[in-house]
Amino acid sequence: MRDPGELKVLVKAEELASDVYDLTVHFSDGERYGLTSQIRRAATSIGANLSEGCSRETTVDFRRFVEIAQGSAMELRFLLGFAKKKSAIVVGDRAEEKRELFERCWTQTDDLVRGLINLRRGLGSRMASRA
Repeated sequence: MRDPGELKVLVKAEELASDVYDLTVHFSDGERYGLTSQIRRAATSIGANLSEGCSRETTVDFRRFVEIAQGSAMELRFLLGFAKKKSAIVVGDRAEEKRELFERCWTQTDDLVRGLINLRRGLGSRMASRA
């Protein structure tokens, strides 16, 4: 079993999920059960899968949960882009503040995807060296 606190990507996933919640508070009420809900689920799924993967005994199992977390990060990236395209983010009061928060979430998501790819590759190298 791994210590989740040792995973830098998990810390980043928590920060991202918190910022995503702050961002989606500004979405319209009509999006509460649509895009808002999907974006929040994707963001929280990243850290949840990493944490669950830490409880697994084998590197193969852990790597699979890292892959799932990476998939959730890519899903989040799509959903954020779609929300921006539909102007769900930059409308109304404090548009500039929302735009900055969106850009931070976008950058965090990209950084997290890269971190997850690197973690997954590193786990694959360890698996290959044991074979």
